[in-house]
Amino acid sequence: MTERTDQARWEAPLRPLAGLAVNVSVITALLVYFGWRRTETQARLLGIDESILGLTTQDFLLRSIGPLFVPVAVAAAGGLAWLWLHRLLLRRIAIGRVRGLRSGARAMLVAWLVVPAIAVVLGLVAPSIAIIAFPMSFAVGLLLTYYGVALGRLLEAESETQEVALWHSPLERAFVVVLVLASVFWTVSNYAELLGAGLARDLQAQLPRLTEVIVYSPQRLGIEAPGASEEPLDTFGDSDDDAAYHYRTVGLRLLDHTGGHYFLISDGWTPRYGVVVMLADDDPVRLEFVRDRDGEGD
Repeated sequence: MTERTDQARWEAPLRPLAGLAVNVSVITALLVYFGWRRTETQARLLGIDESILGLTTQDFLLRSIGPLFVPVAVAAAGGLAWLWLHRLLLRRIAIGRVRGLRSGARAMLVAWLVVPAIAVVLGLVAPSIAIIAFPMSFAVGLLLTYYGVALGRLLEAESETQEVALWHSPLERAFVVVLVLASVFWTVSNYAELLGAGLARDLQAQLPRLTEVIVYSPQRLGIEAPGASEEPLDTFGDSDDDAAYHYRTVGLRLLDHTGGHYFLISDGWTPRYGVVVMLADDDPVRLEFVRDRDGEGD
């Protein structure tokens, strides 16, 4: 019984942080925020507002799972490694082998400053990595400092110190959780913006791989987009006045289909000048989706 009580006391500093890691509400909020931020950045660079896309919370979640799978897996693996190391420290403390632990605990007290400083230096070498590493360094440094404080208090084993630790513990944990959450959301925001900017930047090179769309309409659509052209069907020998469609527009590519609308861009789209065309599902048009019509796609 005593051994279990001691183990519970030793593991107490990790409980609120573990609870934070597995909190479904926090993870869901992160996924939704990441999906929104990435979409907002990409839409802004395309020249439109994110609200036009009409994405739902479910859409944001689905668009976040793939890009965040690896970071979440790495974070979970890091948490497991931390717990494994913590249990090793508990065994050393239980048998009285505390040599070096006090020095390590004191060294961790300055982690909140050292870890961000390392991220700043990293930014001089690899700026793109530092965009993610710098905000995350605050969470890592703070957690190491918090753990160093908790470990130092437990090693001291003084009654007065224990009373102070118990009195401050709820407030400390609350502030730690808030600051770690702020750092994580900052990191997620930067990562989402980085991916969204990359998607918009690479769009021109990806145009030939996007699905080609031919739009048939009863009247002129008047789409003014680089690389798109509108052709009357009677030019091709179809002069039937009773035909449902009299014009077709070519040179368009499917960008997305969300919120009951098709979003199309033209073959001549560039970051400097590009047009995003929006057609509703109930518009009186017919869409044909063509894959590799000219045999050029690969």
